[in-house]
Amino acid sequence: MKSHFVRFNLFLDTSKLDCKDLFYLTLLTELWLQCPIRHNNTGILESLDDVVARRSKSILSMSNSIGFDGSTFKPGSYSHLVHFSGEASIGKYFEAVEILKEALFEVEFTEDRIRTTIVQLLNSIPGNFFFVCVYVEICVEFPDT
Repeated sequence: MKSHFVRFNLFLDTSKLDCKDLFYLTLLTELWLQCPIRHNNTGILESLDDVVARRSKSILSMSNSIGFDGSTFKPGSYSHLVHFSGEASIGKYFEAVEILKEALFEVEFTEDRIRTTIVQLLNSIPGNFFFVCVYVEICVEFPDT
């Protein structure tokens, strides 16, 4: 079968992570593709809007999940894996691989983005308004920089 598109999949094995670190895996998975990029070769921080615009020119789709076909709070099969998947035209395959590489290794996690993502995650759980307020104000502590 001939196609003008290529699908790519990457699986990261998390089975060796410490149990206490696994609690952060849902947050990390949600943040990974939704943060700005700090390019290692230049040190320049590319805004999330620019990252998304550039990705949309090269990649038709890109997502990640815990496990294969998992959702935010329900891992898919093989739940010890973090799954990245995407689709691009064959002519943009190498660009897609570079975008995946920078999404893995050059992501810039910012305090503001982390807080926003935590609130969004907690708000997606019905009936937890009080918990969201307490968690964000008390439990999430960031070191002074």
